Amino acid sequence: MTERAVPGFRRNYEGSMEIKAKTVVHVEHLRNQIYSLIREDLLLGALPSGKRLPELTLALRYQVSRTPVREALAQLHRDGFVTFGSQGYVASSFSSREIAQLVEVKKLMMPSFAQNVLRHATSMQIDQLCKVVAEAKACLQRDAATQDLLVCLVQFGDFLRAICTNNLLAHSLFLCDTRLGMAFATVHLDARVQQAAGDSLEAVLQSLLRKDAKVLAAACLAQTDFYQQVIDQAAVPASLAA
Repeated sequence: MTERAVPGFRRNYEGSMEIKAKTVVHVEHLRNQIYSLIREDLLLGALPSGKRLPELTLALRYQVSRTPVREALAQLHRDGFVTFGSQGYVASSFSSREIAQLVEVKKLMMPSFAQNVLRHATSMQIDQLCKVVAEAKACLQRDAATQDLLVCLVQFGDFLRAICTNNLLAHSLFLCDTRLGMAFATVHLDARVQQAAGDSLEAVLQSLLRKDAKVLAAACLAQTDFYQQVIDQAAVPASLAA
């Protein structure tokens, strides 16, 4: 399973990012490609939590046969990103308690992750992160679609985890981050929240450039706490939040 591969996001002729039906390039194993494409759509809200995921519909969406879709869905189910019941596969939903547990697990892993990233980050990898942050800023300045900013958030996390040479640690964070990202993608992000999300990327990048593991871990956890806060607030009924 090539879960650490960074997904590619298409751009239109004006340079902005957009979600559209993807065409698979037959280079790597189809199952891995379809896995990445479905995960991408889950994280960008194109396949929101609770949505049914029929094999045929996805096969048509990605222009492949049903076999690699079935294999990818089975792996996504094992990873907890989709559930399976009487109506087939459904995009997973996560309760506030489950989100809190994910955050707790991330807090345990983050110090080791930060140390590993600082030890192994290359100038090319840091440049990739800088470009993503620059794109996030551009999205906010031009008041781009929320999905454009989500693309930046997903890419930044994928690039950051790809630096980590501890595969078990990186994969564990991959599982946590994908669940958090799916829950975050279901929330309506107003301008204030979008700006805060962009600021959180900048904070993580700047902490990485400072080359201080404690500072980097704190910035990553602050971003995670921000996600949790936004998700929890969205789960509170409007009558109680008022």
